Amino acid sequence: MQQTTLLRPLTADLYEAISQGSLTLKTGHNLLKFLTSHPNLSKPQKLLNYTFKNDMILMEALTHTSFVHEFKSLNLKSNEKLEFLGDAILGLIVSHYLMDEFPDLKEGELSKFRSSLVNGQSFAELASFLGLGNCLLMGKGECKNQGHEKKALLADGFEALLGAIYREGGFDAAQDAFFSLLQSWKNENGESFIKLEKLSEFDAKSRLQEMTMALFKELPEYVSTQLEDQTFQVELKVLGKSLATLKDTSKKKAQRQLAQKAISENLIEKINKDNSEGNNVN
Repeated sequence: MQQTTLLRPLTADLYEAISQGSLTLKTGHNLLKFLTSHPNLSKPQKLLNYTFKNDMILMEALTHTSFVHEFKSLNLKSNEKLEFLGDAILGLIVSHYLMDEFPDLKEGELSKFRSSLVNGQSFAELASFLGLGNCLLMGKGECKNQGHEKKALLADGFEALLGAIYREGGFDAAQDAFFSLLQSWKNENGESFIKLEKLSEFDAKSRLQEMTMALFKELPEYVSTQLEDQTFQVELKVLGKSLATLKDTSKKKAQRQLAQKAISENLIEKINKDNSEGNNVN
């Protein structure tokens, strides 16, 4: 059985090197040298099929604001502006892709489809696939709190990385990198990352809301409980009745899955039937 090598976060190696005296960060040059020579950076650039020529913009894309505050003397830039840019670029890239790959979808459907893809959840999934969390520069606090696994930081880092590619190579380079990533995902997982099921899952909450309002004049209720392992147990209720329960690290993802389950298994119709029979008895 083949064993998988677990990578340590780059930031953990950085602070260890500093504590042992093998690295001093008196200038940004030392940091840049450490960053670009670290083996963790090879995976994302390989999967994106893009190698940065300007190491400074790569460092900016990987630098969380907590790291900037940790080393104020270095006058570093955080990835917040590149994140802002990357969000816009990804929205445009995904729009192009959806129009080409799904020509039969109407404008409203395309808009919902794009929303199901251009969001923190999707970007965090792609960032995790890239191994991007292990490449981020974070402050000690974020490092200790497993910041390399936080979905918000992963999503922000992914947007910043695509923004950096756009700044360096232009729109075509960013688009090609994103498409290379999609192909790498498909090769690894045996299915496309962008598929119509994402649209139906994303739109499920809206459709469920329309159904319950039409039948009962009430909205569905999602009751979330955070568990000891930091995951969430989410329960879907309609008319105070429990329909289903799911556990996930993301409340929003669990809610979408519960809504999809309620629709696909006709759980609302069952409640409506029970409700009607109860009223007839009275």
